[in-house]
Amino acid sequence: MNWFRADLHIHSVLSACASLEMSPRRIVTEARRAGL
Repeated sequence: MNWFRADLHIHSVLSACASLEMSPRRIVTEARRAGL
């Protein structure tokens, strides 16, 4: 496993520019699926 530092900036459903599908639960689910 490689370690790296990153700023995971996301826009949740509370942001005017985000999709209504971007709930915190969905964000975590997709991050886990991507191996983050």
